[in-house]
Formats: sequence, structure tokens, C-alpha cells
Amino acid sequence: MYWIPICSIVCVAVLAVILWRYEESIGRVVLKVLFPKREFGKGDLIHIYVNDDYNRKAHITGLSESVVSIYDKLALPIGYRGRFYAIGYSPDGDKFVYVGDKRHYRFVRLAEVMRKFFEISDYDNFMPDDEVEDGDETEEADDDEE
Repeated sequence: MYWIPICSIVCVAVLAVILWRYEESIGRVVLKVLFPKREFGKGDLIHIYVNDDYNRKAHITGLSESVVSIYDKLALPIGYRGRFYAIGYSPDGDKFVYVGDKRHYRFVRLAEVMRKFFEISDYDNFMPDDEVEDGDETEEADDDEE
């Protein structure tokens, strides 16, 4: 008679341990199934929302670790890079959301809730282009010549 509650408690405990141990991996799979994948780079068109209001669409002219540049002059913050979006907060407290397709904005809130629940780290999205430093190339060339 007591075996049903005991089995239920054991099943819940095992499930909790699995979720705790593999939380980010499970979250990445869930996000992969539910949300689109879109990679952004220099020259791509993005739609920008400021404080949940549509602001504009613009082409990316530059990317760095924490900044996306548009119009070659305007630097906007990036704090988190998702599968299909990025979010940044200005020092004034304004929230910036960047999406590639305007229709995907409606999924951002759900993706953020799931990201916080599963504690998912950044995706390789909105990443700066890797540039090879001239110093590294010349050192390797000098070694080959000797």
C-alpha cells in the first residue's frame, strides 16, 4: 500500500538529479527543438527592439565581444547571444533585443524564460570575425624559412 508513494518519491528524486546534473544539456536540446537557428555576422540585417518596442532595422557594420555596431557609428550593447536573437542592456537600463526575422520576436520571451530556467550559456552567435594577427603570420613564416 505504501509502495506507490515511495516509488513516486524515488522517481521524482532520480528525475531531479538527472535534471540538476544535465540541466544545460537538456535545455539546449529543448531550445534546439522549439526555436529556429539563425547565425549573424557583419553585413546581416537585424531588427532592433528597444524596451519591447520596435525601433528599426539595420545592417550590422561591426561586431565585437559586447557590442554590435550599426551605421558604422552607433554601438549597441550585447549581453547574451541566443540561437536566433541577442539581448543587451544599456547603462541607462534600456533593453535591446536583436532578431533577424521580425516574426521571431514573439519567441524571445519564452526563450529567455527557458534560458534562465536551464541556465544556458551563450551560443556562438553575433560573434566577431576572427582576424589573424600579422605578427603570428610573420613569426611562422620566419620559422619556415630557417
